[in-house]
Amino acid sequence: MSSEVAAPPVAPVAVETPTLDLIIEGLAWLVLGIVPLMINVFNVDAYRTVQATYSTIFIILMAAAWGISVTLTGRWSEVRRLPFVPALAGFALWSLLTWVFTSPSKPVSAESWVNLVLYMLFFFLLSDLGARRPGLLWRLCVPLFVAFSFNVVTGLLQHKAFMFLGMTRDGRYTGLFDLWPIKTTGAINYFAGLQAPSRLSSAAGTLGNQNVLGGYFSATIPLFLVLPVVLIIAWPRLSGALLSRYKGMQEGTANFALGVALLLLTANAVASLACLLATDTRGAWLGVIAAFGLGVLVVPAFFKEQLSRVSRRTWTRVAIAGAIALVVLTSLAAAAGITPTMLRNKVADTWTVQQRLVAWEVAAVMAERNPIMGRGLGTYKIYYFRDLAHLFDGKPHFFGLVKADTRVPIYMHNRYVQAHNDFIQQAAEEGWPGLFFAVGILVAFWLSIPRYIWRRRPPPTEGLLLMASLLGTFGLCVFGLTNFPFHIAASSTAWTTIAAFAGAALWSERRPAVQAQLAATPRISMPLEARWALSGAMGVFAFALIVFTYLPYKADMLTKQGMELYQHGRVAEAGQALRRAIKLDPERGDARLVLGIVYALTGDFPAAEHQFIRCQTSYDDVTLHYYLGRVYEAEHKWTEALSEYRIAQSYFPESTDIGKVVAARLKALEATLSVAPGAPAGTAAALASGSVTAAASPAQPAPAPAAPPASR
Repeated sequence: MSSEVAAPPVAPVAVETPTLDLIIEGLAWLVLGIVPLMINVFNVDAYRTVQATYSTIFIILMAAAWGISVTLTGRWSEVRRLPFVPALAGFALWSLLTWVFTSPSKPVSAESWVNLVLYMLFFFLLSDLGARRPGLLWRLCVPLFVAFSFNVVTGLLQHKAFMFLGMTRDGRYTGLFDLWPIKTTGAINYFAGLQAPSRLSSAAGTLGNQNVLGGYFSATIPLFLVLPVVLIIAWPRLSGALLSRYKGMQEGTANFALGVALLLLTANAVASLACLLATDTRGAWLGVIAAFGLGVLVVPAFFKEQLSRVSRRTWTRVAIAGAIALVVLTSLAAAAGITPTMLRNKVADTWTVQQRLVAWEVAAVMAERNPIMGRGLGTYKIYYFRDLAHLFDGKPHFFGLVKADTRVPIYMHNRYVQAHNDFIQQAAEEGWPGLFFAVGILVAFWLSIPRYIWRRRPPPTEGLLLMASLLGTFGLCVFGLTNFPFHIAASSTAWTTIAAFAGAALWSERRPAVQAQLAATPRISMPLEARWALSGAMGVFAFALIVFTYLPYKADMLTKQGMELYQHGRVAEAGQALRRAIKLDPERGDARLVLGIVYALTGDFPAAEHQFIRCQTSYDDVTLHYYLGRVYEAEHKWTEALSEYRIAQSYFPESTDIGKVVAARLKALEATLSVAPGAPAGTAAALASGSVTAAASPAQPAPAPAAPPASR
């Protein structure tokens, strides 16, 4: 017997990836600092704006770099135990099933599902990186601060001097804003729109829509109210860090630098509240108030020991600072034209409340029709008009918010792309189980933060950051009850990042135990060559995903170009642009609608009919059914034409311009096809079968409105 002892197998050497970590952090800076400042070209589809496209691309690159890093270091067994991985993976699987089994348009639902998974990965990678690099989370506050400050300042200026959604605000410039040099309300103003060919005026970053800006504030205001307090608490440590890093710095210089930072943070926090009022967005007000209320309940309970150490002198200073901040806030609000009368009138105005209630009820009808699996991700905008018409069929429906009636109100004539309530829309698209699944994850996440603070007793700076995470995510979810912040890149990336502040803390607590458990468990390591091969495959997949993310965005630009050309009478050029758009994105329904109109105007009725019918898998609109009815008339398909006109009439009240056009055409066709007294007995049957030729069938459809109605 040989006396040699077999040597244990040598595990592959782990490869450290600090460069990839730096790349991931740099991309995070781009997402948080640049995306909220990008031009948000009209928000008809929240996944096809400039803002959404580039945030998705940046997150894809981050996810690929993170996956490669995890693969090269062999940390998959560790990473798969990140907090909430099983719950979020289960939710993603449920969302995938609703897409596969219920969606009428698989590409549209796939786009929504990919975005959902990407934001989950965004949370995981920031949590993992934040646990391994503790300074990351604090550094990410810098790009958040830049974007936040920009939107605060321009939001206040825009409230008085510029436009929201292309609508001028009445009244003269007041206070500080009288000194602002640019007082035009025309499209040449950068903040007003950059002459974008859109039905809603675009603007800088989140300022394209006051509701979008309000949602962004709902998530970020709690953080930027906490940061000045954190700076005060950490002042001695930060001053020491500055002196140790910069050897020639004097103590007075270090304190001066920290004082400037404190002044900027405090001024920014106060101005943000004035800008929040200026947005006129009651849902955002409600979200921030809810966050404040939760903070009043939770913070004293978990920081009782620290608060008890605060001297009376310190509390006096806090009270004085609060009074000064209140005066400054009131002055800023008054300078922006925000008065108690304006706020009171805004709260009392129920016009938008009525719209919201109807939009919610439409979502509830969708959920009622398919309560288990929903109608499929991203399909609210597809089913909106038909379920709106079903809602007003004179029968009571799920919530009973809308009185039984048969007339669609005029204020619902826009095509609602979102339900203006992300939670009810989730029930509509993923069923009630999907909604309960998501809410359960949120509640578990919120409960985990105070549990962590109670169990670990972290330093006040870390504890306050975790509280900001709790309050910011909660406030935006409250705002999500009245709007759609999770469909907007600026607010959803901010929300996910702030949530990851807590995710990193939860993971750092578990990570040592998980590492010890994994070290005690024998496992087969992947060979280094296989790691590199898998990393290369991730890179290729990420590149393909970026291409397929960018193509629909390019199709969106071509669609807008085609609509603009059509409205200016350049029909042939419009057709070329729209065909290019459809080639890039076959599910671009509004492009198919306008291309169908172009074909109809040039007399190619079979091609127009094909586009209108193909359009309906991803788009539904009153003009679609009107023009399809006109095409059927031109093809002598009378029964089909009548059916399309009646569908269009059910979508819009007769008092609208489009409704009048549809009603007039329907009346004319019914009069033409009516059977006179004494007509041959077979005429009615022939009419029902569609074989009778109308006396006055059009050579081509006459145009109704020049473009589909605006979306909300």
